[in-house]
Order: sequence, then structure tokens, then C-alpha cells
Amino acid sequence: MVILTKTHVSIADKSAYEMVNGVPKLSEHGRKLILGGSLKSGSLGMPPVIEGNPDTQPVRTFEVEILVKTVLFLSFFINTHCQAFFEKHYHEDSYFGVFLHQILSPPIQYVRYVKTGNGLTTDIVVESLPPRVDLRFIASKSFLFYLLFLLIFCRLFNFSILNIGFLFLTVFISYIATKSMLVHLKM
Repeated sequence: MVILTKTHVSIADKSAYEMVNGVPKLSEHGRKLILGGSLKSGSLGMPPVIEGNPDTQPVRTFEVEILVKTVLFLSFFINTHCQAFFEKHYHEDSYFGVFLHQILSPPIQYVRYVKTGNGLTTDIVVESLPPRVDLRFIASKSFLFYLLFLLIFCRLFNFSILNIGFLFLTVFISYIATKSMLVHLKM
């Protein structure tokens, strides 16, 4: 139940949105409330809708284009070869299933708009992505900055880059493994 303080309009009797094929769409009543100024579109309580495949979004301003293409290829390669394994073990109530929850992107549903033959109307197609590896964070400029900082730090203090990288990888895997163990023990 949503009660608006501005005009004291209650929309508990009529829904401001309706679900059509699993996608929330604004109802006529909700449209009238928004156009009348008594309701803001952000306060409808609609579930979020992801438009377009999030893995293949265009390159953002904080990413490096060549690295985005490279890590998308690498993610696609890993996902195509290991997808059956990920889907099989992701939903298990075991330690390994919880571990996969920590390192894989969760399964999601997204909306894709398909234009019909006449070009005036569009069909809404709901597609889903299974659990998958997403390495796109590697292409961000902030990740590259921290990596460069680490390389300069290793060079200045004469540390082996491979040893430091192995240390960070060991600490990261230990953190994920410990967190997974604690979550599994709570189950």
C-alpha cells in the first residue's frame, strides 16, 4: 500500500503497474497519476527491469575498449566450456555451491525489444542468463590504475611481481573460501 503525502492519494485499490509476460508495465491508472503530478515514477514500487544483455553492453567511459573486447571473449570462452558445470553446481546446498555463488555472476532475466515487420510496434522478449563468469571489471580504468600502482610498488621495492600476484590471489581465494564456509555453516 502506497500513500502519498502530497495529495493523500492511495493506490492500494488500483495498481499503478501490471505484470505482462513477467515484465512490469505502467497501468492506465498509474499513467494518470504520473501525468497529474501526484506520483513520481520512482515511487511506484515496480521491480527493476534490466533492458538488454548486461554482458554485451556498449563500452562505458570508465573502460578501455580493447580490454573490454578481450575480456568479453575470454568470459564467453570460459562460459561456453564450463556452463553445464556452473549450472549443475550453482544451486547446490553444499560448500561448493556457496563458493560458486561468491565468484560467479547470478542468473538474471533481461528484456529485449524486437521490432515487428511494420516497424511501428515492438514485441517484448524476456530472456535469461544462467550463472556465469564475468571478467569485465578487468577492463575498468580503476582496476588498471591499481594494477599499475602494484607494478610500480613491486619495481620500487624490488619485489617479484609473480610472488606478489600469487600472494594476492592466495589471499583472495582464502577470503572467498572462508566467507563461503561461514555462509554454508549458517545454512
